[in-house]
Amino acid sequence: MVEIFKDSLGKREVINDTDVEKVIAQIGTPEKIEEQEEAYFSEKTQLKIPIQEPAIQTKTTVP
Repeated sequence: MVEIFKDSLGKREVINDTDVEKVIAQIGTPEKIEEQEEAYFSEKTQLKIPIQEPAIQTKTTVP
């Protein structure tokens, strides 16, 4: 978000309501962002494939 504000501020140092509305239009409301994050992380955890440990091989000696 900071980068978006910096791009729109130019030489100004203070953001205003219009700046905030532009950012919300670009990235969405905090509630929408939270919903998207929850959906992303729930999909990510559902797609995890359990990793099996490799079988331990023991050395065999030939007589």
